[in-house]
Parts: sequence; structure tokens; C-alpha cells
Amino acid sequence: MVTPNIMSDKEMEASISLLHMMQPSEFITNVTLSKGYATDSENRDVLHYSLMKVVAKQASYELSLPRVVTQKKSQQRGARLTALSRELTLEKLRPHFDRPIVEVAREFGICTTFLKKICRRCGIKRWPHRQIRSLNRTIQMLEQVESATTNPEEKARYKTQIEELKDKQRAVMEDPDANGKLKRMKKYAAPKRATEIMSTPTGSLSCR
Repeated sequence: MVTPNIMSDKEMEASISLLHMMQPSEFITNVTLSKGYATDSENRDVLHYSLMKVVAKQASYELSLPRVVTQKKSQQRGARLTALSRELTLEKLRPHFDRPIVEVAREFGICTTFLKKICRRCGIKRWPHRQIRSLNRTIQMLEQVESATTNPEEKARYKTQIEELKDKQRAVMEDPDANGKLKRMKKYAAPKRATEIMSTPTGSLSCR
């Protein structure tokens, strides 16, 4: 009766084949079996030990693969972000100033925090989207009021204000730091009648 600790002939043949495939040099060094000694217990023990070493080494290698892959991905992402940080200049960011910074960051495939760091490097202290949007709204409002009024003097005044606001808008697009200067500039607001004029049907204006 064969004890559980002794390998059968078939198990030995399979083990020898496995060692030849996975670690032939170590197999040749540690195991020198011949047909005449195929049943020798010492050779069986050496073979069993060599096989266990190979299996343990293979298992250790496979366990380390996920960590290696993660490290490579992290390194590749870091290299990509570094390259992107160098590529994104003020000129390349300028066409996106009229959009929210979150949307722009998503388009470039980076987080908002990283985009803000790039902006600071480019001299952009604050993303100008809100300032540009505010100017757009004011310009549109004044254009509607200017087109609705019939008073020549008011029309001229609104046109002047609209042109000045457009100049400021262009200044912000050119230099985002103009945000701070705009806060100190005169704010344009429609007169009290503006809301009434804008909400009045076009046909009723001629009756006034």
C-alpha cells in the first residue's frame, strides 16, 4: 500500500515534465534521475522539493503581476499629465474661457484641481467663465433695450455702453487677470424702464 507522502510513477513523470518546461536548469542541477533509480525515495524527495519550489515561485510571480500593472499604469498616467501640463498654454486655453472649468477639464481628460494648477502656471488666477457669462448677459440685455427704444439719445448711449462692454469682454479673453480690474470699473445697468420695455409686446410700443 502506497503512503500519502510517496509519489507514484505517473506523478513523477508529470512532475519531471513540468520541471523541464518551467525550470529546466534547476531541474538538471537538482534532479539526476535515471530509469534504474526511478523508485529511489531520495530522488523522489528531491523531485518533490524542486517541484514545490517551482510552484511557489510561479505563484509569487503571478501575485506580483497586479501590483506591477498598477505601477506601470500610474507611471504612464503621470507621464501623460506631465506632457499635457507642458502642452496646455494660455493660447490653447483661451478658446475655452467661455465654458465652465469642470466641462473643460473633462474634455482634456483631467481633474479640475489639475487644470487649476495649469491655469496658475499660465498666470490665470481665476477661470474667467463667470465674468464672460455676466458680460454676455449684460450686453444682450442692453442690445434688446437699445433696439426697443425710440429715443435717439438713449439709443446712442446704449450703443456706447454695448461697445465698451464688448471691449471689456475681449480684454478678459486676452488677459484673464482683467477680472480684478473689471470689478473696479463702472457697472452698466438698464434703466428702470428696461424691464417694462423688454416685456412689452412689439405692437404696443408704437402706441406710446
